[in-house]
Amino acid sequence: MQVSAFLLLCLATAAISEVLVTRISSDKLKDVRLPMNVLPERYRLQLLPILEEGNFTTQGEMELDLLVKSKTDQIVLHSVNLEIDESSVSLSLSKIIPKRDVIFVKKRDRFIPKGRSTPRKIEEERYKDEPELTKLIYDSAKETATFVFDSPLKMGERYTLRLAFTGSLPADLKGFYRSSFLDRNGNKRWLAVTQFEATDARRAFPCFDEPAMKATFDITLGRKESMSALTNMPKIRTEPMLDRPGWVWDVFERSVPMSTYLVAFFVSDFEFKEAETYTRETAVIESQEEMRSADEVDSTDPPTTDLPLSEEPPAPQPGPVIRIWARSDAMNQTELAATSTPAMLSFLEKYFGIEYPLPKLDLVGLPDFAAGAMENWGLITYRERALLYDPSSSVARDRLYVQKVVAHELAHQWFGNLVTMKWWTDLWLNEGFATYVQGLAINHVEPNWKYLDYFTLEIQDVLGLDSLESSHPISAEVVHPDQITELFDAISYKKGAAIIRMMNFFLGESSFRGGVTNYLKDKKYGNAEQDDLWKALTDQAHADGTLPDDIDVKSIMDSWTLKKGYPVVTVTRNYKDGSASLSQKRFLLNPDSKSIEFKISAPVTEAPKSRKKNRFAEARKISQSPPPQSNKFELRTTEVRSNDEETHYSWWVPITATGGSTADFNATNTVLWLNPEEDAATLKHKVEASQWLILNIQRSGFYRVNYDDKNWQMLINQLRSDHKRIHPVNRAQLIDDSFSLAASGQLPYTLPLELSRYLVNERDTVPIASAVKEWGKLSGRFKHTADYGLFKKAYAKLFLPASKSFGLDRKEEETGLEGVARVTVSNIMCSLDLPTCTGPAIQLFKKWMTTDDPDSENPIKADISGSLYCAALRHGGEEEWEFLKDRLAKVNTATQRDVMLSSLGCTYHPWLLRRYINAAFVENPLRSKWGIRKQDWRAIAGSVASNPVGRNILVTFAKERWDDVHKFFGSTLTPLRLFQTAVSSFSTEAEVTEVSTHFLLSNDKSSQTEFQN
Repeated sequence: MQVSAFLLLCLATAAISEVLVTRISSDKLKDVRLPMNVLPERYRLQLLPILEEGNFTTQGEMELDLLVKSKTDQIVLHSVNLEIDESSVSLSLSKIIPKRDVIFVKKRDRFIPKGRSTPRKIEEERYKDEPELTKLIYDSAKETATFVFDSPLKMGERYTLRLAFTGSLPADLKGFYRSSFLDRNGNKRWLAVTQFEATDARRAFPCFDEPAMKATFDITLGRKESMSALTNMPKIRTEPMLDRPGWVWDVFERSVPMSTYLVAFFVSDFEFKEAETYTRETAVIESQEEMRSADEVDSTDPPTTDLPLSEEPPAPQPGPVIRIWARSDAMNQTELAATSTPAMLSFLEKYFGIEYPLPKLDLVGLPDFAAGAMENWGLITYRERALLYDPSSSVARDRLYVQKVVAHELAHQWFGNLVTMKWWTDLWLNEGFATYVQGLAINHVEPNWKYLDYFTLEIQDVLGLDSLESSHPISAEVVHPDQITELFDAISYKKGAAIIRMMNFFLGESSFRGGVTNYLKDKKYGNAEQDDLWKALTDQAHADGTLPDDIDVKSIMDSWTLKKGYPVVTVTRNYKDGSASLSQKRFLLNPDSKSIEFKISAPVTEAPKSRKKNRFAEARKISQSPPPQSNKFELRTTEVRSNDEETHYSWWVPITATGGSTADFNATNTVLWLNPEEDAATLKHKVEASQWLILNIQRSGFYRVNYDDKNWQMLINQLRSDHKRIHPVNRAQLIDDSFSLAASGQLPYTLPLELSRYLVNERDTVPIASAVKEWGKLSGRFKHTADYGLFKKAYAKLFLPASKSFGLDRKEEETGLEGVARVTVSNIMCSLDLPTCTGPAIQLFKKWMTTDDPDSENPIKADISGSLYCAALRHGGEEEWEFLKDRLAKVNTATQRDVMLSSLGCTYHPWLLRRYINAAFVENPLRSKWGIRKQDWRAIAGSVASNPVGRNILVTFAKERWDDVHKFFGSTLTPLRLFQTAVSSFSTEAEVTEVSTHFLLSNDKSSQTEFQN
């Protein structure tokens, strides 16, 4: 980049006019949001990451085009751990005619203005009175760098900020970070990759790191000739570095407007497999799509006019270039992603009614990655396990997992990337929608999976979490960036998906899709809030007549998004006239118990002033009291609030119903709305007195249902006589609801236990999985009692018939879901230490240990390996444990690696568990020797915590080594979640209280976190 004359003048006079560099570390945060007086339009960024032992650094130069919205003498950018060379900073004023929209024609490898062969070069006319930098202020608390100038920037003008900076490539899995792996010959290979969501782009380059501050990006990456570089857009050319022999610059196309958290870089020696892309048979949208450009145009251009659509349909066009990237040793595991991605992307284009707007899509499987995957536009990054699949060493559930994550990130290319939330408060809309739509894509590609039924098990999971007082609203206020990470949880993903699915049911498929498409087209390349979607859906539903004119989607959905929890609908039938009285009340798993609350108080003393009317204030009272001024760990025992009338917990509830001899489980249309302002409503769904009634068809609504005793008994009788007359999803729902209602004291436990007796005849995956989860909870409670032996017999009796029916080995005609059911039942037999599992496990494991090459010869089938490894280690000693640990360091497939990580936590030898924990959660030379990565902590913690011997060892470790764990992970959140995992298997308040009183927390900043027993 060239240095302007203005900058040279500044350098020449540096002795007279020095730039004051100030560093602030403020403990008193008021507003961490950036001011809106200056907005970005275009980044021209050049980065050189150096991957050499002893020198993991980055060197960067940037030109940033800005638009001044109001007069100011400051530019505030986000910046963390970057050293900006203040002598390189310059600000030039450009006299440019205000831009108009440029019509772009999409070509296979680039976007260019219509009628031109190359993008327009913008000429700049510099003013003589350009502002001069006088001060550079770093604020570590706000994570900002403030550039202060000697004269104000003029409102309405455009400026270009130029600067150079240096940074590092840490190994902490955030920002622009380094990672390494060993190839088949034992050589260490380095790579550099990004993970910017939510607020870590600022660690790679100074930027406006908020989702609403979109801009285009012209990126140039440096690399060694032996490596390759990727970013969001295709590469234009490669140029040699004149001052670095053997190094080159890769220059990439300008991006579409996007948020900084979606920018991505990747430098490695990976290989790729190019997928066979699809053909767009017909235009999904207008063939000449308007796209917002940051380019300026001069006054000689004719006025903007809409181009007429061609009278003839456009010729079929190929889809984007799709490539799957992986380590060379793992390239044989890319086939599933290479075949699924084009089919899913084509489906999503048709579903949304909008073409994928970029010319290429790269999917990368990474050995070290903190998240499961990240939807960077045009360059999606995954953990290896979430992208790579080896049929010879993976199971049906692994295949489904890859399909889920691939589909989820593809859905984000529209919901999240094309239209982005204005602020992280609406993160749930991104994640919930992607979680819902992933199911539609999977169902399209693999219809035999019946994934739309299978997904209801995830709804069951989140119903359990959302029944706790410690839950949170889907749409939660975010004051500080540290709070954003806490929103990436099951409430945002699964509850978000569940209520979006509920909308699809009560609006109808046509109105729902039409409203979504209108929303995406209206907000494309921009930002939105949940109310924008609600309006689009309301308009479409009213036009279609699928929603009464006096009801709008916002009123309905605000009752679900702005408060935590959900209702239980109580059904009391009138057996004389066939009607039923319905009422709602918030469902709490522990309505009368006390909540053990672990709290870290952060020194955030004042919430930011709202930029617009606060929608949360409409739904609940917001406390204005500042939190404590010091960071401290608190243990509090508080009464759970359970008075629905007092806390206004009521919802708009769409009721679906069927029953009797003419039951129709496809009748998912809403027959009645429960109004939050009414105490009860009458359902006039005529069912004979001798016939059962069932609500919430196919679990279309996010609520539980409780019936009167007579109806419950009729449902139980139906399950025993012919369970297949009730839909599998509703069978699973009856199991889940009855056990949850019993746990909350609203039903006697005898009812779900009596209902469970029909399970001896059940072979469907969804109800089996639902029952296994509930009986597994009971197993955890009974495991430490004298009655566990009796419980084991009852538990085994329910599932032995299914176990014999499925067997251990896969049958040729077995579908994916049947395979999941078989493995689920096998896991029960092994967890109960039944001879049908432990005998073969011990025998096969010993056979494996005696093979000549155990890393390539394994007699244990992959789909039951987890159960058998665990059983063998429970009944084995150090020799078996060391054998499996040695395999961990050499395994080449991520799925088998995860199985081994979990299985190593199954041993009953305390000292082996202690060694394992020490290697996983603190800095330890054994980590790399054993092949354990920082991302593995969840699998290891979960396995050890579920071990009756290991759970107390894990709790003791968390107490004794808290500071070391915090130092290793670099944040408080991971140690807190480790501790939460450790106590998750405790079954009494006394156990939690005893541990928590000895639990010490180091004095550092974090947002408030709660755990509830």
